[in-house]
Amino acid sequence: MKLLKLIFASSLLLLGAACSERPDVESPDWDSVSESERPVSVIENESGEITLLLTANHVAMRLSEETLEEISEDLDEAREETSGSKFADMIKNTVLDKVENMLNKQLNYPTENIERITWEDGRMVFAMEDGGEAWDGLWVGDESVLESFSEDDAIEFIQAFEELKASRQ
Repeated sequence: MKLLKLIFASSLLLLGAACSERPDVESPDWDSVSESERPVSVIENESGEITLLLTANHVAMRLSEETLEEISEDLDEAREETSGSKFADMIKNTVLDKVENMLNKQLNYPTENIERITWEDGRMVFAMEDGGEAWDGLWVGDESVLESFSEDDAIEFIQAFEELKASRQ
């Protein structure tokens, strides 16, 4: 399962969205976060592995805090294991640090580039202004990420997005 999360995170780098540092949604220091970066809506997929976040400026997808903690613990254990070669351990730890840094990112699509979000055939659809579809074809294991959210949570997220878009017109 953790390997699947790493595969998910690696696939994020291949997508066209902007990648950024992930603010801490659960215990944020709101004084240091601009109004446009404060969450309007936050949902997790049904397995609790993926978080979808809406702010005034963007929609972001990232690994959930719980998933990140699990992976971080595994990476810490791997760092503690030594091979007997200082050089090999240095390379291993450098790679693990890079992986952990990559996992602490989120993918952002500007709200202005998203035309609409809908719930169709049991999945969220992010229709882009350019005619494309955000996060289409993104899978964790054998499950489409966009199919992994509950309908109720997805509808709540979509309504928050529609209200945000309507307030800008």
